[in-house]
Amino acid sequence: MKAPKEASATLQSQHVTSTGKNTRSMPAVPVLQARFQPEYDGQEETSSTDISAQSAHTHPAVFGPPVQQKQNGSNVGNAVASFPAIAGPIVQRVLRIDGEQVTESRINNKGAFKTKLNSHISNAAGEAGIASNKVRTRLTQWANDKLAHDYESKADAAWGAANDIVSNDGIPAIKSTDYTVIRILDSGSTKPQHVKFNDTRQEKVIKFGKDDGHLRTEILANKLYTAANIPTLKVDIVTVDGQLAQMTDFVSSFSTPEQLELSSSDDFLRHCGADMLFANWDLFKTDNWMKIDGRMIRSDNGGSLDRSAQGHMKDPGDWNGKAVKDIGSMREKKNSPYSSVTDHEVADSVRTLAKNLTVDKINQAFKDARYPLKQRATMRQTLLDRMKIALAWADKVYPLDKVVNVQHSTEERVREVIEDDDLPMDHAQALIDMGYHGVVPGMPPEFLGEQLKNGMIKPREPQGKTGNPHEMLPKVGPEELLRKDQFGGGLAKAMPKYFDRMKAGRLVRRMSDGERGAFEKAAGEKDMEKVLELIFPEAGKPGARGEMVWSVNKPYVFEREIAKLKGEDYKGTETEHRPEDYHWIMEIYITQEMLDFLADYAYINNPTGGAKPSAFLGNPTLKMEGQSGGVHDKGGIPNIVIKKDGFAKLWKGIQSFHFVEAEDHLWRHSSDNTELIKAKKEKEWKDEQERVKEQRKKDRKEAADKPVDNDNFGKLFGWGEEE
Repeated sequence: MKAPKEASATLQSQHVTSTGKNTRSMPAVPVLQARFQPEYDGQEETSSTDISAQSAHTHPAVFGPPVQQKQNGSNVGNAVASFPAIAGPIVQRVLRIDGEQVTESRINNKGAFKTKLNSHISNAAGEAGIASNKVRTRLTQWANDKLAHDYESKADAAWGAANDIVSNDGIPAIKSTDYTVIRILDSGSTKPQHVKFNDTRQEKVIKFGKDDGHLRTEILANKLYTAANIPTLKVDIVTVDGQLAQMTDFVSSFSTPEQLELSSSDDFLRHCGADMLFANWDLFKTDNWMKIDGRMIRSDNGGSLDRSAQGHMKDPGDWNGKAVKDIGSMREKKNSPYSSVTDHEVADSVRTLAKNLTVDKINQAFKDARYPLKQRATMRQTLLDRMKIALAWADKVYPLDKVVNVQHSTEERVREVIEDDDLPMDHAQALIDMGYHGVVPGMPPEFLGEQLKNGMIKPREPQGKTGNPHEMLPKVGPEELLRKDQFGGGLAKAMPKYFDRMKAGRLVRRMSDGERGAFEKAAGEKDMEKVLELIFPEAGKPGARGEMVWSVNKPYVFEREIAKLKGEDYKGTETEHRPEDYHWIMEIYITQEMLDFLADYAYINNPTGGAKPSAFLGNPTLKMEGQSGGVHDKGGIPNIVIKKDGFAKLWKGIQSFHFVEAEDHLWRHSSDNTELIKAKKEKEWKDEQERVKEQRKKDRKEAADKPVDNDNFGKLFGWGEEE
């Protein structure tokens, strides 16, 4: 990078210590050397300090050339004369410690920055032995003057250069000669290119924006969706002949979903609040969606955030952090996927977004998108403000009865880490401890050593369940997944898809007052044995059980309840349940730790043939039944059966859970798409009427064009017939 000339800054490829000496003890990093010329009470003071960092963009402070220092001889004067030596490095230390966020606050929150700076200056004065409050006050004033005169003005050029480094450094560069354009796609206003690379033969889609800002905004939107576990295409940022571009894998097999199919899908409803919060108006068009392997993918997000689909900046009234008008306006447009979405559905999806899109993930999305530093803080704050507004609205229209945070034992985690990773291991004994044993009778473990071969060991299956929450469960691996009598009939391929659909999802269970109380008590317990006693009561106690069933994303609904909701009399054979036993619906947001546990250890409840191996009897299971992958909906996500065995590992992944009364839950306030179904039927009727009309016209025309048979013409009127 070339630093701006007026900034008097230079970059050096070595690490400079506080003593000014070079050292090889640390990796070589860029150094932005800044010199500044302070002015205070007519005195000239100077200090020259090197700012050391991993990238120059964290240190955009650059000042003027040095001059000779003058001292007046007094104690106070000496202290004042040493201001640059004390305050100068502190200004830069603040920047070094806080990095991008502090430098961004220079633009957006100068007051907060000065407060932080003053705190550091005060601490530095104490370290320097300056006890006089008067001197400290003057020291702070000098620092703020320095900030105002030098940092605020002269840093702009270096800030711009640093912004270029962060925004463009490391972006893969390709040439248009590296690939062949197969065709120009019709989707979107920017006309993406379907290309094939000459060397790898890989097919990609390359898309250019109206300008770099438009493209970076679309890439940011994609990164935000991905960070929130919302299905979208994976995007990469590249340059093509120096021009910024977005690149995705070419998808050869997909379909464009029908509106009714889209609006009733879980991928749409669970994340519609994100579309509103991101102001993604482009998704009204079903052409901007892809149906891939049963999933609804948001494939074109160019109209998100502060940009329109054509790349223009949106009106400030349409994108700001003061209101989220899109929650209402996106549902006002008729004949769109969003028109029938209810308040409950939007509120629920807003909570899902807030739970999955954390501040850390937002920050990472900005970095991955190479979003410009100058706009980053403003955009991030707008997103956070909109999230806060949307959550407040959600709590109003769809309030939760109670949110419970789970307390975890730190000691338990430390003990487990030490056991797993830190203790020395005898490999032969470890194999025996894990359930392997030598097939040669009488061979002691100490003689196995290097003699362990595939043919000399075999797994020893545990028999039945242990009920131990700390049980080391066997992982479900290729040995099981490749067995046709276990995961045949497509189950092996279906398993990872089930877990993928659980991302940003939740476990749901209906329960009584007593069971709810037990879970609330368990959340405050740090002793796993007591947690187990509360959640899995032993035989002879109320609610005794050894396992429990959870549905995914949606609660189990009794057939009687569905009939009642429709105003019909129930005529089925379902056993009548006591309403008080199912008064509450409890939901647990699935964290990454929980998902990893299920993906590693969950077995299938009903193998395609034969019995389940005894080794996996204690594992959680995926249970296909009813609308959960069963006879009523084979495309549904199976229920999950949780058992005592290994429960501690799953429990540690739970951060919080909440309760909603069954009568007030989302399932009673979901969109049934009645208007869409009605409109579709009306269209089909009109199309049929039009078809019949056209056929009649065609028949009449054919009849009119048919030549007249003179011999038979008179007979039509009774002429020429014999008497």
